[in-house]
Amino acid sequence: MFIDTWSRDTLETSVARCLNRTIPEIYSEIEKADQVSRQPEGGYDADVFQEEVLKFVKTCDLELLNQIQFYHLARRLNIDEDVEGKNLQTLLLTENAFTSFLRKRGVTFRENEHIDVIYNGIVQDISEHKLEVNVNYLYSRLGYYKENLDYYFNGLAFHDQIKKNYYADALRDGPEILSNLSRLLNKPQLILDYEKSSRYYCFAYCVPMSEIVFEDKPKLEDDAKMTYFLQRCFERLHQYWMGEEITGDSDNPILVLRNNKNMSAVYFTQKELVDQEVF
Repeated sequence: MFIDTWSRDTLETSVARCLNRTIPEIYSEIEKADQVSRQPEGGYDADVFQEEVLKFVKTCDLELLNQIQFYHLARRLNIDEDVEGKNLQTLLLTENAFTSFLRKRGVTFRENEHIDVIYNGIVQDISEHKLEVNVNYLYSRLGYYKENLDYYFNGLAFHDQIKKNYYADALRDGPEILSNLSRLLNKPQLILDYEKSSRYYCFAYCVPMSEIVFEDKPKLEDDAKMTYFLQRCFERLHQYWMGEEITGDSDNPILVLRNNKNMSAVYFTQKELVDQEVF
């Protein structure tokens, strides 16, 4: 089973189904948790709220959550029909639409102790400039930090407010790796050409819980992941219960695939064209 986080309605319905309770019962418990967690000076204590949620969850006849929805925002080239999600190492070191696009513009990659960036036949030495913001990003993502390899394919756990997420705006012109490469090489035309030849999508996958890691809680075992995710669902429903307009999506859990895996096309469910006018 998984909790459908596509919209408020699907979230409400599937949380209730998971806990074998009704939607009114869910909101009644949210109200109780809110009251207990309120502080004399105003506001509420999020830790107390989560403790109350956990107490309630333990009283429920819980359905096993063995899958989780995974939403990946990406601007993809028009010729790219692949729904598999490639980790960065696979993306840069294999033949695909993205590397073909860059090769035509003089940019290639080579596997070394890290991933080399080669521009017009010259290997770019980024180690001398790693304190610069864009170069530090490349230094991290291209495998220079051996103790913490970061080729991860990542995504978000909730779709309902995803267009208000920081990443939705940050990725609208193209992948982070391309934006940083264009600055490193002083070639803004790279990102401009890419934008003209691509469309912006939200790719949806349904993934076994055992294959994902919560970025902010990387050591959780599968049972603990289920409880933690339910708590995050209650946080989201609490926002809806309060009746205030949700202006951001900063609390959307970031998910990564365990062990720098690629996202199998088997887990793909749909892709949504992101309306550029929302930004």
